[in-house]
Amino acid sequence: MGPKSRFSMRVRAALVNPKKLWIAIKRRSYVRLYGLIRRHPDLVTERRWDNLIVLDACRFDAFAQLNKIPGKLSKMISPGSKTEEWMIANFSNKRMKDVIYVSANPYVSRFNLRQMFGTNPFYRVVEVWKYGWSEELETVHPFAVNEATLINLKKHSEKRFIIHYIQPHFPFIGKYRIWNKGWGHIRKAVLRHSWDRLEPEGYDVWQAFENGVLDELSVWKAYLSNLELVLAYVEKLLPRLGGVTCITSDHGSAFGKFGVFYKHPGKTPLPELIEVPWLEVEK
Repeated sequence: MGPKSRFSMRVRAALVNPKKLWIAIKRRSYVRLYGLIRRHPDLVTERRWDNLIVLDACRFDAFAQLNKIPGKLSKMISPGSKTEEWMIANFSNKRMKDVIYVSANPYVSRFNLRQMFGTNPFYRVVEVWKYGWSEELETVHPFAVNEATLINLKKHSEKRFIIHYIQPHFPFIGKYRIWNKGWGHIRKAVLRHSWDRLEPEGYDVWQAFENGVLDELSVWKAYLSNLELVLAYVEKLLPRLGGVTCITSDHGSAFGKFGVFYKHPGKTPLPELIEVPWLEVEK
């Protein structure tokens, strides 16, 4: 089922369900409002770095609360509220042949890069999401990202690196865990080279939160725990990286904003979704 078919199904469902229709109207209204007051986005390709560490779905406020890595922290405005939007805004019409992209995110794959750009703009994409996958966790543990990065640093010390961890994005695998569906369906779709055969996500943590099965405090605690986990592995990797290293994110997470926004819907310029960290790490 393609994106248009799924959208049509959501529209039909909203029309026969007044509550869903009202939620859809509220979402659309807030998106238009925040679109009018949105600040100009920042692009990572316009900043200086030798190593760019991307923490997937990391909000600025969460990072500022937990980060202990020394450096100059500022707030960055992401050009998108989904990974694909961030990728397209930053790397369209760019030749990044001096960059190796280490990716734990199935959306950043050689297949998807061809879908977005028609070609691979990077020197190499290391698909950790493919071979470093944990069936038990339904995600990629940050340990696997560090291992892949160190291997490629030895082979290509002259290259720049983008190192894309999947955490703090769910599934939440830190010290405080709550049950939720992981990334398995996304990974299978990419391996099949077909988004049209994307399987239903099933009942995930955000649906449980939205339906009142989980409360906001529990989900936030699990999210912070996931961020703590990945930051610990970032700290382990930093001494091995030369040159200028910066830490950022592709987008944030909505956490039930206005009672209608969960996850990180695309084309949604809420501050919680587009305000991300930019940390210039001290050497």
